Amino acid sequence: MPEDIGSAVVSSWNALWQRYGTYELIPTLKGRHRIGLTWFRPLGEIPLADTGPVVVLNSETWGVVSLDLKAASVSQLETIHPVSFNYDAATGEITATVKFHELKYAGSYVARRSRATASALKIASKQMSGSGNNLAAAAAPTDSITLAKSYQDQLATQTGPNGSTMLNTYYRYNNSYSAAFDISKFSSKWANYPTDGQNTSFYAQQTHTAALPGNTSSVPVNGQGGDSAYNRHAFTMQLFLIAAVSDEDAATAASQFDNTTKQPAQQSQTVDSVLNIVKTTPSSQVGRLTATQAAEPLWRLKLRTELEDHCDEIRKAKDDQLRGITLREETGAPIEGQFNSYFSLPTLTLHGKVTPSPDGGVPNVSFTSAEAAYPEVAVRLGVFPGKLHPELVTAVDKARFLKSFLGKRVASTLQSSGLLMQMSRLMNLALVEQSGNPKI
Repeated sequence: MPEDIGSAVVSSWNALWQRYGTYELIPTLKGRHRIGLTWFRPLGEIPLADTGPVVVLNSETWGVVSLDLKAASVSQLETIHPVSFNYDAATGEITATVKFHELKYAGSYVARRSRATASALKIASKQMSGSGNNLAAAAAPTDSITLAKSYQDQLATQTGPNGSTMLNTYYRYNNSYSAAFDISKFSSKWANYPTDGQNTSFYAQQTHTAALPGNTSSVPVNGQGGDSAYNRHAFTMQLFLIAAVSDEDAATAASQFDNTTKQPAQQSQTVDSVLNIVKTTPSSQVGRLTATQAAEPLWRLKLRTELEDHCDEIRKAKDDQLRGITLREETGAPIEGQFNSYFSLPTLTLHGKVTPSPDGGVPNVSFTSAEAAYPEVAVRLGVFPGKLHPELVTAVDKARFLKSFLGKRVASTLQSSGLLMQMSRLMNLALVEQSGNPKI
């Protein structure tokens, strides 16, 4: 390319860094800015996707603690400064290097102890299994979780609108039911409270056996029905869940979820007969959340009274947790806070090309890609009460993998941001003026 083009390109690059100059880059990064008839929108804060739960601490005291960095962004792009610029006259290729003295990465975080999944079904199963090893072995086609999923599919596809209504209710409030297991008083009673000397794991196994292929039409789910131990334990767990749930709509749904099967449960039922009851019950009964149901059997009324003290314990534990009387670190409840990080980016290399105008006019500059030297990004976590915070901070400070991971994410975000386009537009405006044309 002609030598005068090279000189003009270098001059237009220098114009981006001229303090108070017409084509200075930094004002266009800080706020809405106009040059001639051209408006520049500020890049502002560049959003980053949530990291998802990252395990940062595993100790005997706290178990597994994960950290999820959410609603985060990178800002302070105005701390950019030039390092070098090279123009290859033979090819038209340009290579520029810039650095950022101090970028800011900030957002919110959620720390959580030993919570592997947000599925109420799996959390409940893990509570029953103690160590959780049963979940790890859930590859067999007849494990409890797989069977439950199978019957969910049948509810959705083979029981008409009633099954879909029941499943929609469950999934609508799944988060509320999952959160109930953050209340240690509830999760302990869920796993250990005995009915006739047997806990939830025993009755879950009874369900599992009745749901196995070949048993669905012959093996009763609920024993002899009525006030059988199975029915009493199921009703007990239902009352405990209602006491633990904070969302009133979720609690109402839990209290009425068995409306369709409450009366038939007074007799012995198999899995197939239960599915048939769901299918053949009038839709208005299934979808209606009202108290106008048939009279409750005497054994259920008696059990309500007997369990009131236990339910009250759960309600008090829930209130203590909501009011911060019980530290969230003492439960499985999420611990929420804010975080930030200030760091430099020593090298961001931009690649582009200068394309001559076909009619001999002003050439066009376009930055097309960038590559960065990945920084280490060390986040600082906002304080929360208790003893976990200092240990979590220490673990995060030592987590080189997390710092490296965040550095790569931040650098990649900058590479794909609108920065390259902004710089290209400014250089082209500067080139137009240098050619003797007015600002456009």
